[in-house]
Amino acid sequence: MLRVISRALYFLANAPFSYLPKLFANYITTFCNRCYHNRLDLLIKYYEDRTIKLCKDCLLHAKIFVLLVDSLFSTLGFEKEGANSFFKKTLYRRVATNIVKGIAKFGITKPLIAGAPIAVVWNFTNHCNLRCSHCYTSAPSLPNNPELSTKDCFEVINRLVEANVATLNFSGGEPLVREDFFEVARYAREQELQVSLASNGILLTKNCVSKLNEIGVSSINISLDGALPETHERIRNLEGCFDLAINGITNSVKYGNFSEVIVNTTLTKFTIDEIPKTYELVKRFGVDKYYVSRILPTGRGKAFSRFDVSSEEKIKILTFMYEKFKDSINGTGDIPVLARGMTYFARVCHEESHGSIFLVCEILTGFEKFHQENLGSNLPYAIIQLSKGELFSGCATGLYYCGLSPEGEVLPCAPATNIKMGNLLKNNLEDIWSNHPIFNNLRKRNKIKGQCGHCGSKSFCGGCRLTSFGTTGDWMATDPSCPF
Repeated sequence: MLRVISRALYFLANAPFSYLPKLFANYITTFCNRCYHNRLDLLIKYYEDRTIKLCKDCLLHAKIFVLLVDSLFSTLGFEKEGANSFFKKTLYRRVATNIVKGIAKFGITKPLIAGAPIAVVWNFTNHCNLRCSHCYTSAPSLPNNPELSTKDCFEVINRLVEANVATLNFSGGEPLVREDFFEVARYAREQELQVSLASNGILLTKNCVSKLNEIGVSSINISLDGALPETHERIRNLEGCFDLAINGITNSVKYGNFSEVIVNTTLTKFTIDEIPKTYELVKRFGVDKYYVSRILPTGRGKAFSRFDVSSEEKIKILTFMYEKFKDSINGTGDIPVLARGMTYFARVCHEESHGSIFLVCEILTGFEKFHQENLGSNLPYAIIQLSKGELFSGCATGLYYCGLSPEGEVLPCAPATNIKMGNLLKNNLEDIWSNHPIFNNLRKRNKIKGQCGHCGSKSFCGGCRLTSFGTTGDWMATDPSCPF
């Protein structure tokens, strides 16, 4: 009987046109005047500890919640230990909270919409010690408005935590050139945000890496545009910066205690022939992942887009990336290669693997050591099951992710530096997220036009919306960078 009830509740929670999941989610995200606490927090606590005291209404909903969660985890193939540990980590608890809030606000949608951003990329500063030809923020540049003070940075972090943001990536510019970076990053970690850093590597000395470890920065992403100094420096525009980046990478691997050290190369006509060599180079250094990103049509990248590669060249590189990713999960000793800004990489993986590999984005494939240690080795299977239900989409903008400017302005995504949607010192993040017309427009995947709109891979790709906007002025136009 319990199994029948459990399955019935799971069906109701996943029925695409049912109002019941939204009704239930709406109720459990309210405040209980008898228990004096947010109901969802109480339900999560009850899942961990069945002895806590609850009022009759909260107790009833807590028992339903347990049945729903257990049924969902069982259906997705999670080991019992993974299910039990899920709510114990602040990271996953915040993810779950925002998914439930999203169901309360938007219902069961395809793809799902979180109630607030799960991940935020913060362009922490417009200042930089390089002048890269493809920089989407045109750094270094003096901002039109002064960048946030340290005190205001703390307040912005408070606003992120209030909205249950789970991960915060410091980007730029170069975050490490701000003297208060360590102070601000430390404060973010004290608020239990998962913190990562994107850097050009120049300032990653042994001492710097030690400070990052002491703070608790989880991962670091370092740019390296080529296997040869002349290639990297042609794009980064500083003589000697190749060796400095290599030192930053080796210091991060040798002295770091990061869950992941990642190296990123931007795909251009200058780097395409060196990507396999760069991969082999950084693999020897002992990094954990290799990203290949794309020129984005914003900032200096707009003019630099003329150095993008052809469709045939792009497909060749995407196929190389898939083969290396496949080899990495088959235990060959290779490291995974993932795409940034190329949502169609999910299509390549899906087609080449006959549906056995689905990549949500570069930060969630299911094969990450960190997530498997906490949730179990069946995580890739769970992600595939959810993808079959079209609950995930390649472009996370407006669904699970947004950007943030050095002035505290919410951005649709980090590279969309000129599209400011509200300042967190004055506006509530959840209000911006739920009500801003740009976000709401981006979520209407059935409104995507042209080839992207008719593509059979739309449900798990959807194209890069920023690229569409940056090249056509229309967020919902076909992604012109797609090689298919």
